[in-house]
Amino acid sequence: MPVDQAASEAMKRLGLNKAQLEVLDALCGSTLRALPANEAAQLAATATAANNNNPVAVARLAQTTANDVNVRSSLANVLSETVPHFKLALLRFGLSALRFPAAAFALTGVRLASFLDYSPDERDKAIFALSTSSFSDLRMIATIARTLVFLFAFGSKTISGDDGSQPPFAGNPLWEAIGFEGYPVERDISSIDFENVWKPIFLDLTVTENDLVELTADVVIIGSGAGGGVVAAELAKAGLKVIVLEKGKYYAPADLSHEERESFNSLYENRGVLQSDNGSILILAGSTFGGGTYVNWSASLRPPQSLRNEWGIRHKLSRFQTQDFEDSVNAVCNRSGVRIDASIPHNPSNKILLDGSAKLGLAAAEIPQNTDGKPHKCGFCGLGCPYAEKLGTHMTFLKDAAETNNTSFIQDCFVEKILHAKGVVTGVQARTSGNNTRIKISCKTVVSSAGSLNTPCLLTRSGLANKNIGRNLRLHPAAFIRGVFPSRNINPHVGPIMTSINTSLANRNNSEYGARIEIPYMLPGLFSVVNSYNNSFDMKRKMLQYPQSCNMVILTRDLDSKASIYEDKDGKLIVSFTLGKEDEQAMIEGMITAAKIMLVEGAQEIDSSQIGFESLKLDADELKDPLNCAKTKLFLKKVAEVGMKKKLVGSAHQMGSARMGASPETSVVDPDGQSWEVKGLYVADASVFPTASGNADVILKSQLYCMATSDCCRALGVAVVVVGEKRERAAVVVVSGMGMRECGQQSCPGRSIDDRDKKNRINSDHGFATVVCCGAQLVASVSLELGEQVIKKESIPDDSLFAMAAATALPAGPLLWHTLGLVLASPQVSGVRSEYFNVPVLQDLPIPDVSTVSISSKYSVSQLASIGRTLATEAAATAYSKPDLLAQNKGSSGYEWVRCLHTENGCTALKTTSYANNSSE
Repeated sequence: MPVDQAASEAMKRLGLNKAQLEVLDALCGSTLRALPANEAAQLAATATAANNNNPVAVARLAQTTANDVNVRSSLANVLSETVPHFKLALLRFGLSALRFPAAAFALTGVRLASFLDYSPDERDKAIFALSTSSFSDLRMIATIARTLVFLFAFGSKTISGDDGSQPPFAGNPLWEAIGFEGYPVERDISSIDFENVWKPIFLDLTVTENDLVELTADVVIIGSGAGGGVVAAELAKAGLKVIVLEKGKYYAPADLSHEERESFNSLYENRGVLQSDNGSILILAGSTFGGGTYVNWSASLRPPQSLRNEWGIRHKLSRFQTQDFEDSVNAVCNRSGVRIDASIPHNPSNKILLDGSAKLGLAAAEIPQNTDGKPHKCGFCGLGCPYAEKLGTHMTFLKDAAETNNTSFIQDCFVEKILHAKGVVTGVQARTSGNNTRIKISCKTVVSSAGSLNTPCLLTRSGLANKNIGRNLRLHPAAFIRGVFPSRNINPHVGPIMTSINTSLANRNNSEYGARIEIPYMLPGLFSVVNSYNNSFDMKRKMLQYPQSCNMVILTRDLDSKASIYEDKDGKLIVSFTLGKEDEQAMIEGMITAAKIMLVEGAQEIDSSQIGFESLKLDADELKDPLNCAKTKLFLKKVAEVGMKKKLVGSAHQMGSARMGASPETSVVDPDGQSWEVKGLYVADASVFPTASGNADVILKSQLYCMATSDCCRALGVAVVVVGEKRERAAVVVVSGMGMRECGQQSCPGRSIDDRDKKNRINSDHGFATVVCCGAQLVASVSLELGEQVIKKESIPDDSLFAMAAATALPAGPLLWHTLGLVLASPQVSGVRSEYFNVPVLQDLPIPDVSTVSISSKYSVSQLASIGRTLATEAAATAYSKPDLLAQNKGSSGYEWVRCLHTENGCTALKTTSYANNSSE
């Protein structure tokens, strides 16, 4: 290629000299090169036999080269922005070496000549040698070149000199050859009513460049994915002022491009090309408003009881075994529209998985979808849902947070560090990427929901030193395998993506670890990347099989693989990954099982996606008994022998890099999700998972829903509760007084008595006094104001009965238990587990309807607080004068309550009623 302006810019960005650029061009050009006449004829014959495509389009594909897709400038952009500097230095060294005969021969074993002097066939062999080299840096050179060339060629709307005049979806001439329309075809997108789709409103930070914007909040949440969205909604509903920071941007469904190349750039971490430092695994992680829930494939599996038991028993995280967690799972599934519904059809690939599993007697099932039962035929959801039907956090929990008017959003915002002093959170320091506006937010609580790749890096930048940060990363390593069905129109880009699962290998050796077989998102760009690569002709032949291909993914719950995450001095992510022997064996077993499933369903060719490995191709006689023919047995034996060493492994789930545990020696955060090092700093994303989960989305949302409705809120002085599977409207002000030796979270009655340390248990001579005030519409700041006074212990003797008042008519539901105790009592609420509050539940109280009264507009916060303190004092005095009722059953069997009536002159206590309860409740 001539050294033009694009080349000059490429050399400048990558630090390449002219000679190195020439070798890079040759590598890319050999990966995707024009076919000689004989191979072009074979390709045309393959197309005619397989899918009867346009001969002109097939001929164009045969002659397409890397030069045609303008790979030089694109490659330079991606490499310079995503590859660490030390890797670029190795890239430059490798490119220089390939120019010299001795070095080229040593690295490739082809012949003693410069790579530039190799013939096309010799270059194919050289690229194969680099791709399978034992040196990770050589593999990286070949893998990056191949991955990006194919993604640019088959994942772009337009190639080669697009001037912007071509209509959407019609610019890539290669798509016609492979039978791909380039856009969602299930429905006419122009018919979708996007006007009624909720859109977030972001804070306007338009200021002079480099200016400082200072804000305040109760809570700052970093990240808007499955974790951040849920926590934002629950805390905002509780009345807290929340600011959500997202380093990505929001993309409205109506504005989606539906193009892989552009979407990977805008919606995914590291432009969608993040690889481990040894090039052995390709990692996809959402990086947009809504996080991974924006680009996930709609599959929503509930956490199995075996996983909950493992985390509860082995890792001493008892919450996962509670009914409260089960209620949270139900609440999350309900809000996310998770259902198995007959109206959701299976596309051909999912039907092959289900039917083939049944024929082999293997366990398989349908996967619930988070589409609220809609017939969600959408193969493009990996790029954001074009029909605005998939209910990610950007459609649900973040919307809920916004509708409280307690939440602000800032997009395109990179958090530099979490601020803290003397072991306590003080705020957040951030900047916008667009105009480099500096942001400082003062707050008492920070929730990191930045994801398992970014949360550990943020914690490290913020000065935390826990040795477990960034370690224990789990990736659910995934292998791809493909079956070809020449007589069937599979069209993997049409219909629901992942609606079926084979679980026959999920419990290897009774360990609950193993592999699951599923159907992945599969548009042409990703299809070209995950296929095995032997040479340019073989690659183009496989692309022509796209419409007849069924791809399966073997997702492994990693047991013994080793992975970690950190960032270099330039802020680029570095993932270290080594596949464990047990995990590799699980993946091999999964590949073999997936191959058998497709064979019994009529596949005539199986591509294991192992580099340099020939596909299994069966003739008519062999297809009569495909599992027992000699060719199949030999193929499956070789699949096991080759293993994963010559195969690109993928990851769409990341977990565990800031894991939760019972000790700072083995974990980063405590069982409440709070940092062992900094009070007020919580982690609320999949990085807290103690092990790989087997499925990330629902369990993450459920865990954080459970935490958000308990521990995070409790630390702030307020909380909410799930009643059954929905929230109720509170009609009460609840004031609780209790005697205790110590102030602090560990003594909070929100904890069940069994969860507390013995030293923090309530003394039996101290009881509960609960004031119930009718129908008040109180703001959440009342409880916070009182909470500050209690926590500071201003003029309050240690052994006194404390009290505080709070109530709410927020749609979210009642405020519950301040750090020193609020107990729920409402006529609208039934079935609340009393043991959760450490006192019997007050049932059927004669309290007026909340809609008939309102005192929030008549009294100031300080007046309301005074009323609450007065009533609490009266209740405490009454309770304390009846010690015989309070000395039973560890102080929780007896209680007092005072009903109050709202009048023009304020709240007046009507009567005091004593209760005693000797039951185990």
